[in-house]
Amino acid sequence: MNTKHKHHIIPKHAGGSNDQSNIVELSVEEHAQAHKELYEKYNRWQDKVAWKGLSGRIGKEEIIRMKHSESAKATIYTEEKRRNMSLGQLGKKYPDRKGKCGGEKNNFHGKTHSECSKRKMSDAAKGRLMSEETRRKMSKATKGIPKPKIECPHCGKIGGSPQMKRHHFDNCQTLH
Repeated sequence: MNTKHKHHIIPKHAGGSNDQSNIVELSVEEHAQAHKELYEKYNRWQDKVAWKGLSGRIGKEEIIRMKHSESAKATIYTEEKRRNMSLGQLGKKYPDRKGKCGGEKNNFHGKTHSECSKRKMSDAAKGRLMSEETRRKMSKATKGIPKPKIECPHCGKIGGSPQMKRHHFDNCQTLH
């Protein structure tokens, strides 16, 4: 069965209309190719998402994630809106998580996953869809690139940047 798709010659996200003169019927493959060509020509994220979704390169979850991510990037806040968002955060209390993540207060402290649990987590991870771009980034991030290490000026401990910034420097236990 040859399924036909209605394709907007000028996409709606580019100002196109639903007028019949702006719509053509294409096969799924032709529709994907049309959006690929539009993406290569105009570099619009909407065409990229349409092309990858129609060609089966990404699934529904990735399409939704990309739409949310790209539309959030396009949001421009006025100075007033930024000020109001900042004021809305003033005075908010966040729970103290010191000792919660890696210490005795963690409910998984001192425990290990069973082989069955490890296998289930591995199987669940294998079913996740990742774009080729995500796979490339993950691969690049782990290929022999040494992670920068930094030293706390208060206690002299050396470690990875995110953890050190969280638990040392201004938050170092030697200061408290």
